Amino acid sequence: MASLEGMSQEDIAALAALAQSVSNNPKTRLGFQALIKAAHPDTPTPELDAAQATFELKKEVSALKEQAEQSRLMAEAKETEARAWGEVIGKGLCTWDDIGAVRAFMTENGIASPENGAKLWKAQGAIATPQAMPDRTFAMPQDHLDMWRKGGRANLDKSAKELGYQVLADFRAGKIV
Repeated sequence: MASLEGMSQEDIAALAALAQSVSNNPKTRLGFQALIKAAHPDTPTPELDAAQATFELKKEVSALKEQAEQSRLMAEAKETEARAWGEVIGKGLCTWDDIGAVRAFMTENGIASPENGAKLWKAQGAIATPQAMPDRTFAMPQDHLDMWRKGGRANLDKSAKELGYQVLADFRAGKIV
């Protein structure tokens, strides 16, 4: 059916009625206009053009909503991470300047928690850094030596116990490290 030539007036009228019913039906109107636009691109179809513009606009709005949601989630994650690092710093486990080193340590060792990572990082640093050993010597009191020399074995035992208790008390009190 390339043209209307050779068709009866009744067939032409039936075809026109079919086209009219398809173009008036809300369910088929836009599809009919799309067919017309495909066959004749210069034909004005404002309803189809508006529907296509609305569809494109909805796609753009949907994409913007998705971007906004992703941005919100990223901001929330950064805020949560900053809060976690703030708690770690507040506990004295590291400083703001140490965060990069602690993160690298956490990545190397598969640690997810900033607090656990900072604790282990700090402990590793303490192990790796040489520490001066505290002086654990003390001067022997001369009066005890005199008691030992004069009193013999019994006096030596009594004096040693008293001195031991005194040293233990000093150690517990923090006077001796």
